[in-house]
Amino acid sequence: MVEYEPLGPQDKGKDFNFYQEVTVAAVAAFTEEPDFFMAMRGPRRMIFVCPSGDVEYSFNGNTVHGHMVSGEPSEKLDFDVRMEDKIWLRGTGVLQVHAWHIGV
Repeated sequence: MVEYEPLGPQDKGKDFNFYQEVTVAAVAAFTEEPDFFMAMRGPRRMIFVCPSGDVEYSFNGNTVHGHMVSGEPSEKLDFDVRMEDKIWLRGTGVLQVHAWHIGV
């Protein structure tokens, strides 16, 4: 599991941004632990990009909530307001997750 940790020093206020790239190798099933954990409170905008491969994602570890295929329209997904902070992945390929806190 990848936990949210700001990449730089916190000398200009809080960091409400998240970026992580993961190589997906759980081919048959979602793992017990999530592949991503973002410790951000409140709503966020998330963008998923699948530059290579065929990846399914879940926000609860049981249900497939989406399927991304490199080179297809589903290669990039943009979620305007999401509250989930755990993401499970399965398939093969690479997934990039970008997120920004959009709360008040």
